[in-house]
Amino acid sequence: MYKKIIRASLLGPPGSGKSTVAKRILEKFDLVHISPGDLLRANIQKKTDLGKQAEAYVNQGKLVPDNIIIEFITNHLRDLNCASFLLDGFPRNVTQAKCLSEVECLNAVIYLNIPHEELIRRIEGRFVHLKSGRVYNTNFNKPKVPGKDDVTGEDLIKRDDDKPEVFAERLKTYDQTVKPILEYYEKEYPGILKTLNDTTSDEIVCKMEKLLADIPETP
Repeated sequence: MYKKIIRASLLGPPGSGKSTVAKRILEKFDLVHISPGDLLRANIQKKTDLGKQAEAYVNQGKLVPDNIIIEFITNHLRDLNCASFLLDGFPRNVTQAKCLSEVECLNAVIYLNIPHEELIRRIEGRFVHLKSGRVYNTNFNKPKVPGKDDVTGEDLIKRDDDKPEVFAERLKTYDQTVKPILEYYEKEYPGILKTLNDTTSDEIVCKMEKLLADIPETP
């Protein structure tokens, strides 16, 4: 396992397999995996002050505001005390990117640039375990038992926003959202943004491993 200080962000559209890629990367690198969704669920479950604030929005079917998500992430990063980490799908907008830069200096931002046609094909086989957020796919990363979560054995479901026609609109929205983030890192932190144009997890993981092994360490 590689032992070096790595502070990286993994970005990519819905269905790009970020969590699956992150899981495989963690097998080779000594990194802490940080998922905004996981932190959100954990804080709600523990009924922390932030968790209670977030839950009020979730119960109303609203997006949790940036300031709460940012506080989840930045508090957790401070608790890590300079440990290496991989942010999974964060930042999600330029406001979050700027706030993150005030707390931590990333040394890699990796963007999975996968064609929409491939993502729509993948999403047809995508199912989730709602309570945990674990994602499975019948084309890859299959559950051990069809239709059941590996950990709890509970039913997996297909979310309404994973239907092809709805998902295509989600991809358009994501493209509009991620473009300013990528431009921000290109302009403010030249050299840390790396774009991977591959389509399979094996190709992405192979190139990402090399990328992380070669990047300069953050002081």
